[in-house]
Amino acid sequence: MMKAGKDALYRATIDFGNTYGKVGIFYKDELIKVYSRLTASDVKNCLQNYVIEEAIICNVGENKDFLTEELLTFIPFVMSFNHKTSLPIHNLYTTPHTLGLDRLAGVMGAKVHFPEDACLVIDMGTCVTFDFIDEHNQYHGGSISPGLSMRFKALEAFTARLPLCSTNPEIGLIGNSTEQSIQSGVYHGLKAEIIGIIQHYQEKFGKIKVILCGGDGIYFEKALKPFIFADYHLIHYGLNRILRTNEKNL
Repeated sequence: MMKAGKDALYRATIDFGNTYGKVGIFYKDELIKVYSRLTASDVKNCLQNYVIEEAIICNVGENKDFLTEELLTFIPFVMSFNHKTSLPIHNLYTTPHTLGLDRLAGVMGAKVHFPEDACLVIDMGTCVTFDFIDEHNQYHGGSISPGLSMRFKALEAFTARLPLCSTNPEIGLIGNSTEQSIQSGVYHGLKAEIIGIIQHYQEKFGKIKVILCGGDGIYFEKALKPFIFADYHLIHYGLNRILRTNEKNL
């Protein structure tokens, strides 16, 4: 198998969840294109449109080793990101084998943007995760909280009469119907939770950079603007950095 290396131009970062994947295309270290909501077959098809010399796969869903094998038919080097992958940070998590790889990729992406700063990454997807890495590149861990959709579903599932509602980021603080009351409680409750946790981190660690990412982050970016820097492709930047870090092994 031919191997790529530090002179590779096009790189691919593949972030695969339980159902769909996202692909980032890098030219050198510039992210030039992102593809979303891809199946495994879609990933292969879209990558064949580029001359990719290196790729990295972050899979937090079911085993997709077959995708790695298929990509190796036309990409010289395909790296599977796992808990044994070499990283330029010190992981203080006591159960690293249970740590979501997307969480590690997120803090790596934060360090691409703010290499000298302590960073708190807030990833808003199915769950809301908070992950902290200090200015000395020590990853401390963080917290996991239910995401927007999970909160709405829980209210409907565990009560007799409350309906299933959807997110309304324009909802006022006081709802004047049951639907609006649920929307207000979920949206403003999660917003207050996020602001409160940011303030706790600031009190404990002083000046920090706060980076927002994840699909539901768009609902909160405006409301959190005084506190955060938003980058919805943060994981791709992190995966690219991880791939570059491991080029010495290629």
